[in-house]
Amino acid sequence: MADDRFNALYTSHLYNIDPASQEFRKTKSMTTIIEEKQRRIREPPRAKKPRSDSANGKTGGEGDAASSKADISKLVKSVKAKSKAHALKATTVTKHKRS
Repeated sequence: MADDRFNALYTSHLYNIDPASQEFRKTKSMTTIIEEKQRRIREPPRAKKPRSDSANGKTGGEGDAASSKADISKLVKSVKAKSKAHALKATTVTKHKRS
């Protein structure tokens, strides 16, 4: 199956199928699932292609480390400014309530 939504079915131990169980029913679907899981275990995982970011035309490669750090620092500055403004607003409100 090529659908990523069902990836856990083949990779997680929580979805192991036990043919020795009394509840197990051998159907075409069960056989297909077992064969696919065995195939994925035998074959090494394929490397995924880097996704392209359509907003800025960049790929998700390693060359974006500098821009990623710049984005993070901008985010940190923004959060600090907003928290400082919120703290000032909170102290102003408490001063007015005491008056």
